[in-house]
Amino acid sequence: MEKDQKDFTTHEIRATAEKNKLLKEIYYSAVEIIKQLEISEQNVAYYADLASQYTVYGLRHLKQKNLARLYLLCYVYYRFLKINDHLTSSFVYKVNGYTNDADLYQKDAIYQAQISDKDNREIAANILSLHTNKKVLDHELRGKSFTIVPKHKFQQFIQKLKRPHLTPDYYRWQYYKSNIHGIKQNTRLTFKALNFQTTSHTISHS
Repeated sequence: MEKDQKDFTTHEIRATAEKNKLLKEIYYSAVEIIKQLEISEQNVAYYADLASQYTVYGLRHLKQKNLARLYLLCYVYYRFLKINDHLTSSFVYKVNGYTNDADLYQKDAIYQAQISDKDNREIAANILSLHTNKKVLDHELRGKSFTIVPKHKFQQFIQKLKRPHLTPDYYRWQYYKSNIHGIKQNTRLTFKALNFQTTSHTISHS
């Protein structure tokens, strides 16, 4: 319980989330008791620090049992907040990582799509130029067109011309969709463990 999270690997995040789960109910009880006893934040920090200096055996054998319980409550209070800090940092790190990766994927995909669209337009121009080529007879137009774009790919080629995917968000969501398993695995634990709050009516009621 005293060990801090070492890094942002899934294993470490999962371990921190388990600690959060174990301490959550005790933490909320500690908040109420500390409030009722009117203990200042400074004293809570002091008692928590004292608790960390004792061994489990030492706390159990303190003559003043209520004092030992107070030390533990203050320790849980601060430890839970520290664990939540780790979870918050993990969530931000993972979300930012996926967002940055999506940005890179999107930029590269848009660049490739623009090149592809340019190539397709040149191909379309070659097909259209057949109509003004006096050497090509009317009954030869279809056959000549299919030498440029094979018949079985022609409908697909038309769709690419009509709806080129040049919208950044298309590729952003394509990235998220293709990485959905990893995103869920690396953000769900922290998202479920943390208690998100907002002052926005729109978000809180959505």
